[in-house]
Amino acid sequence: MKLKEENPSGELLVMTSESADQAYDIPYGMTKAGLNSMIRAMSRRVYKSGIRVNGIAPGVTQSDMTKEYADVSDGNMYRDCASDRVFKPEEVAEVAGFLLSDAAKCISGDIIHTNGGNHIKAFWDKSNDR
Repeated sequence: MKLKEENPSGELLVMTSESADQAYDIPYGMTKAGLNSMIRAMSRRVYKSGIRVNGIAPGVTQSDMTKEYADVSDGNMYRDCASDRVFKPEEVAEVAGFLLSDAAKCISGDIIHTNGGNHIKAFWDKSNDR
């Protein structure tokens, strides 16, 4: 990757998905896993030049796509989600705002999951949760 400006700077924020790390839809997951790899590789190449590259991997977020899925699901769309809820686009936007701010200038090459811990797969008895 060759940078054209003499003193480049800026931020690149890529929207990916928790599906990159899960065994659901193969084509969709593959494209998101590819984006995650690109985020890390690009960050390694451009951070010293003043460019930060990060990603956001939302969980189930209110959208036309998730509404369509919920309409055809068995009513247990969140059965395996640690959060037991859908996230609002505004919640994801707040994380994006942070990552694009100077407060996050030491963060690059990361994929931030906005899914309430859903990407951390575990099996437990929910009756023990407090």
